[in-house]
Amino acid sequence: MGQVLYAGEGQCPARQAAVKAGIPHHVPSYNVNMVCGSGMLSIVNAHNHILLNPKDIVVAGGQESMSRAPHLMNIRSPNLMGNTECKDSMVHDALTCPFNQYHMGITAENIAEKYGISRHDQDTFAELSQSKAKEAANNGVFSDEIVPVKVTSRKATTLIEHDEHPRETTLEGLTKLRPCFKTDGTVTPGNCSSINDGGAACVLMSRDLAASRGVDTLGYIVSSAMVGCDPVLWAWDLYLLYELLSARQAGNWRTSICLR
Repeated sequence: MGQVLYAGEGQCPARQAAVKAGIPHHVPSYNVNMVCGSGMLSIVNAHNHILLNPKDIVVAGGQESMSRAPHLMNIRSPNLMGNTECKDSMVHDALTCPFNQYHMGITAENIAEKYGISRHDQDTFAELSQSKAKEAANNGVFSDEIVPVKVTSRKATTLIEHDEHPRETTLEGLTKLRPCFKTDGTVTPGNCSSINDGGAACVLMSRDLAASRGVDTLGYIVSSAMVGCDPVLWAWDLYLLYELLSARQAGNWRTSICLR
């Protein structure tokens, strides 16, 4: 399972997920951390494993709980005097560039500025993305894929059965939001990623094994690739992947797995 935020989650969260899901104890589990590409990398690893072990079945995906990410304080070597800093592990370990020491949202601003991606372009894309997600949810497209989870508090029990990110929004509403990373920037809370909890996994096996078991195939892995780029322009590697996989698959990149 891909996962970025481990602090406070205990030993090998992937193993915890497997055991709690009822997967037999003799099945090994491990975590992958490649930041935003973690879940995708776990699927690529599963694919590579099956190429070498075609009779194996692998469960792969990603899981994350940003709301449970703890704050960190180093008191193993206490200062003789003064205060001790308390760091938000979500921001420090997942959302801060370790080379330039700024929020990943700034890298989005860097790309927008370098390649002329306007605020209107970003808001329009965000509105389209939100509307597609809401339409799919309302039409029950994901009903068979989402497992309802009960969350019990002292006051009540809440059933979570919908993705928490899609929201009712309009292009007009998005244009009213202020930039959140630069005062004169173009990235806002409405056109960038939100803070979410969730997880997803898929079951992978060889084509022959699926056929022998009478399993309905939902998709195929055609190709995968990894690229790197200057951290200042993090996420531009997605475009580089598009070019690489498009050339490799003669334009049939939409069925390939992209990693960054």
